[in-house]
Amino acid sequence: RYLAYFEHLDRAGGFFYERWGDAPVHSLGVAMFLSKREVHWFDDIGYYHGPLWNCPKGAANKKCWCLEEDSIETRNRGWS
Repeated sequence: RYLAYFEHLDRAGGFFYERWGDAPVHSLGVAMFLSKREVHWFDDIGYYHGPLWNCPKGAANKKCWCLEEDSIETRNRGWS
């Protein structure tokens, strides 16, 4: 199903003419084709894609520039 979805988007030309990015394409694919229990949230890995970011939790945060309390799932719960 995911390959059919991706091939459809590829044929539509949006990657080349509209500059569709990989993040929304993958996120929509996950949302459409996986159940919530099939998705793993890596809370010990930080991620930044401005203006949103996820700060790693626990010991992993000691190597990061952001604070756990500034993370997207802490500050903006309605966005997740």
